Amino acid sequence: MRCGEHERYNAASKILVIYMAKAKPKSPGLLLIGVGTILASTVISGFILGFLTDMWLETSPVFMLLFGGLGVIGGFLKVYKMLMDPKLNKGL
Repeated sequence: MRCGEHERYNAASKILVIYMAKAKPKSPGLLLIGVGTILASTVISGFILGFLTDMWLETSPVFMLLFGGLGVIGGFLKVYKMLMDPKLNKGL
């Protein structure tokens, strides 16, 4: 990287940091849509991975229930962390 490119990169990154610091927090509706999406995706992915593992190992729905339960637990933990983050929930 040449000297001029490096200076432009630093200036652009400083502008981006200032812009992000001044940005308004997202509305509560967007936060809640994100929470629902994350919770649903973790649960569904857990059940799908468990189903595929059961098909691969030719077992009863043991892994589907196990991975689905892990998806539920992981989803709730992720949602809890999102809702407890003070930067994200200023609008709530």
